[in-house]
Amino acid sequence: MTDDINEHALIQRLRESVQQANTDLADLELAAKTISAYPEDVLALFDAYLSRDSLLDALVNRSYQHPNGFAKFVLYDGTALPFRLRLHVWPGNAWQRASQEEQNIHGHRWNFGSAVIAGSGLRVDEYVVTESGGEPHTSYRYRPSARAHGRTEDIAPELPSDERELKAVGTALLTRCRDYLLTSGDSYTCGIETLHTVKSMNAGLTATLVAQGPALMQAAQVFRRPDQPYQSPAIPIGKAEVARILSATMRAIRVQER
Repeated sequence: MTDDINEHALIQRLRESVQQANTDLADLELAAKTISAYPEDVLALFDAYLSRDSLLDALVNRSYQHPNGFAKFVLYDGTALPFRLRLHVWPGNAWQRASQEEQNIHGHRWNFGSAVIAGSGLRVDEYVVTESGGEPHTSYRYRPSARAHGRTEDIAPELPSDERELKAVGTALLTRCRDYLLTSGDSYTCGIETLHTVKSMNAGLTATLVAQGPALMQAAQVFRRPDQPYQSPAIPIGKAEVARILSATMRAIRVQER
C-alpha cells in the first residue's frame, strides 16, 4: 500500500484502537466500533481507491471471490502493526446464495473484529465439537502455503487444492451452540477458538469491514460433512468488477446514512 492509504483518517483511527499488536479481542472490538462510528471515513477510503488508478490496481491484486459467497478485498496490510483491514461484500446474487450454503464450518488462525457497514440480515452460526449427539464431519487442518495470483501468505486461505494445505486429520461431531443476526451498524468479534459459518440473509448487498489480527496458530480448523461437496476455488476479480463492487457498496452506505 502507498503512503496515501497509510495516512488515511480511518487507518489512523484504527491504529489508535490497536494497542496490543492486535492480539487482544478488546482492541479488535474497539476497532470494529470505530469503523461503525465513522462511515464518512469509510466512504473516503473507498473513494481514494476509486480515484487513483495505482491504488485500484494494487487492490485488484488483493481481491477475489471467496468460495464462502462473498467478494474479499484487502484494503490495508499494516507494517508498523500486524494489522489488516478487509472488506467483505455479499452481492445478493445466485452465486452468493449457492456458495454460502455449501461453506465449511471453520475457524481462523487469527482474531478479528467486524463491523456491518451496509445491508442487513447477516447471520452467524457458531458450533462446538461434542462427544455425542452432534452431526458427523471430517476434520481438517488448514495451513497456508505459497499463493498464486500475486497474493502473499495469509491473504487468500481458500485457493485451489494445489495452492493450499488442507489436510484431513480425523472425524468429529459438531453441534450448533448459538446463532445471531447482525444489521448495519452492528459489530462483533471472533476469537481463534470459535467455529462458525457466516451468511447474508439479505436479498441485496451486504458488506462488512474486518479488522484482522496476526496469525496466532499454525493451522486453522475446518470441518466438512461427508456428503458435502468440495468448495469451488477462489475466483480472481477484474479491475472493472472491483470498481463496480466498491461503488455499489458506497451507494448502499450513503442510502442508509440519509
